[in-house]
Amino acid sequence: MTRIRAIAFDCYGTLIQADAEHYIRTFDGIIREQGLAVGAKELWDCWLEALRASQGEEGADPAALITRADPPFAPYRETWVDHFRAAFQAAGLAGDPHAATASLHRLLGEAEAYPEVPEVLAALRGRYRLALVSNADDDWLYACLRKNGLTEWETAVSSEEVRAYKPHPAIFREALRRLDLRPEEVLYVGDSPYADILGAHHMGMPVAWVNRRGAPLPRRVPQPTVTITTLAGLLDILPELDPAAAK
Repeated sequence: MTRIRAIAFDCYGTLIQADAEHYIRTFDGIIREQGLAVGAKELWDCWLEALRASQGEEGADPAALITRADPPFAPYRETWVDHFRAAFQAAGLAGDPHAATASLHRLLGEAEAYPEVPEVLAALRGRYRLALVSNADDDWLYACLRKNGLTEWETAVSSEEVRAYKPHPAIFREALRRLDLRPEEVLYVGDSPYADILGAHHMGMPVAWVNRRGAPLPRRVPQPTVTITTLAGLLDILPELDPAAAK
């Protein structure tokens, strides 16, 4: 077995709390700020539908998500305006999509890490080189990392910096280039079947899927190397993936 020398982490949903429940609470804040007559779950569902339509993930051929010709890159601060505009229209609301996008960016910058994250990273640091690979705009990503004290990375690669979103190979390729390691030497840890499992698997990286809610793996997405329910599970499965971890 190949020695694992580094671990690369997704951020939101893996280290930082960002599942549907947290987004719905965030959308409730946007509704209150704008005085909108809609439920947070309803607005979240409309926004999520607009997001999925733009990404083309729902029911898509995973191979096509990797090889498709992407449109010119735009950061979330620009694309989310369109998603909010579509969500407000679908919900019959006269909301301000620019203000909603600004609120979402601010709230993501203030999001909390999952409780086990500091302890797990502390246990891994010194044993493995640690990297971050995130689909995020730099402003709220780094604000959130600073807020949670998660700043000690050998390298951090964002979609805005590389101008490509996972599962596009470019963002994984850049992380591997900076680490100067082969794909099989870097364990990738993430929560998204499409962005994380599909993207890392395509690059030949072993993948630990953080499946906190016990969700089924989407059809035609490759099996992850291992599945864990919290980040703490990583400490239990590493001896299976890395022979040197048990020594």
